Amino acid sequence: MFDANLAEDFRDRQLLFATPYKIDFSDQARIVDFVIENGAVIVNECNDATSFWRGKGLRYVPAEQYRHVPEEFVGRWYYYVRLDPTLEWTWMETEITGLVRRVLQPLEPYFECFTRVTVLLQIPGAAIPAHRDMVPLNEYGGMQSPHLTLSGDKTFVYAGEPWLSRHAVPLNNVSHRGQRFLNLKIPLSSRPDSPGHPFIVHNGKKYRYDTGQRLFFLNEVDIEHGADAVDFYRGVVFVDGVFSQPGFNSLPREAVRLQDAAPLRHGLQEALATPQV
Repeated sequence: MFDANLAEDFRDRQLLFATPYKIDFSDQARIVDFVIENGAVIVNECNDATSFWRGKGLRYVPAEQYRHVPEEFVGRWYYYVRLDPTLEWTWMETEITGLVRRVLQPLEPYFECFTRVTVLLQIPGAAIPAHRDMVPLNEYGGMQSPHLTLSGDKTFVYAGEPWLSRHAVPLNNVSHRGQRFLNLKIPLSSRPDSPGHPFIVHNGKKYRYDTGQRLFFLNEVDIEHGADAVDFYRGVVFVDGVFSQPGFNSLPREAVRLQDAAPLRHGLQEALATPQV
């Protein structure tokens, strides 16, 4: 059953909405094939969880800007500084960089800058638990501790994993709330007839969504999100950046199709104890 009223409410409240801009399936397939061949499995080592992402970063910063970071944590560091515009973010030269930049071009006027851009593919057969994504130095409610994104009844300034403070890693992220907790995503699928089974959770109820190949924005804090397992590669290009204010207010917004899903079995309490990359 499709819920048009909820879809429109999410659009109006800027919780989940699509843009008018699409990515052709042929372009999706090129990105997916590239990351299958050139990406790496992302392991959440802190809690020994099953891996469910295969990823490839498309923007980098000079090594001297992360000299404080132990080598084994550099991949995680990129996640934690994804809203830091003071770093020298540069596009990598890959087979798909030009394609991704072309797809993003209509949205450039709504950003002061792009920061981290990463392709994330859901590994076939792996489910992505419902979770939230947080940014260090920002205060959030509904937490268990400063180091966990799991749901609780306390308010903390999110500190990320303990190694960040242990190694005195400098952080200069902008306000996540100032960004309305929104993240831009380019949908990807290796199947032209299916986006997979991404979902959001609202009032304890699970809804699958389909943007119809449109680029979309998701509030990654107020809305728990994840994806049920499928037998093919699907995912997103995860695009971070700093919005152009107030230009962002003029961005066209379209409702995203929402459909009732099976009863929620993996709520936020069962999600990973570390943020998703």
